[in-house]
Amino acid sequence: MTAVRRITSAAFVVSAATWLAGCTASSDAQVPDESDVATLVEQAYNSRDDMATLCGLASSRGICEAMFQGAGAAPTAQPEVVCTQPYEGHGDYTSGLLVRTVTKDSAGADIVFDTLAVDTDQGARLMNVIYWVPLRVSYGDTTEDLVDLTC
Repeated sequence: MTAVRRITSAAFVVSAATWLAGCTASSDAQVPDESDVATLVEQAYNSRDDMATLCGLASSRGICEAMFQGAGAAPTAQPEVVCTQPYEGHGDYTSGLLVRTVTKDSAGADIVFDTLAVDTDQGARLMNVIYWVPLRVSYGDTTEDLVDLTC
C-alpha cells in the first residue's frame, strides 16, 4: 500500500502530510489501540459543539478548526466505530489505525466517516474529528485513490 496522502470529502481535500507534521514520526511511536480510538470517538461526540475541546482531539488543531467552520451542526446520533484496520506507515508517514465510524444525519441516513488514529506527543489523536462530514482516507495523489477498509 502507498502512503496515506489525503483525507477527502465532497467539501474538503486536505493533505495528510500536513496533518502528520504534528505527529510523532519516531520509530518508537505507538499505534493507538481500539480502546484509545473508542475513547477518542466518544470524546469527539461529547465535545461536538465545542470547537476548542473537539479540536484538541485532532492531530492538527488548525486544520480541525478550519474544517469545523464549514461542517455545519453535528447530528445528535452518537457515532459508532464499525471497524479498524492497521496502517503500517513508511518513510515520512507514521503508522496508525484506520478507523471507520457511522452516525446518522437528521433524516436518519448513515454518515460514513473514515480517519486515521495516530500517536502524538500528547497521546492518541485522530487525523480528523469532524465525524459528521463524510470523509474517506486517500493513499495517493488523487481523491480516487481511496483506502478500502475491510469492514
